[in-house]
Amino acid sequence: MVDSDGNNFSILPLFVEGGVNIFLPCEINSGMEPLLVREKFPGLALLGGIDKKVLITGDKKAIEEEILRKVPALLEQGGYFPALDHHVPPDVSFASFCYYLECLRKLSPG
Repeated sequence: MVDSDGNNFSILPLFVEGGVNIFLPCEINSGMEPLLVREKFPGLALLGGIDKKVLITGDKKAIEEEILRKVPALLEQGGYFPALDHHVPPDVSFASFCYYLECLRKLSPG
């Protein structure tokens, strides 16, 4: 498993060749959109990729759209752990974080 910030597309083939099978955090603001990573590296498990900046806005519709745009497809393919693209920053309100969790729970089977 490798935790690496920034855009890692140029070195991901080396990580995979070296035996890495899990990559995180899929930093959105650096272009590491998890749907694109999955397309180029279908066997690589991913963690992260939900834009933390969307939670900062507090806009419930934007939070839901961010999650629905990528999480269902990634979960269906397997090998994906939904999470923010980094730790939760202090300017994310508790209400926004709770709504984010609520949206994720709606996608969870059972």
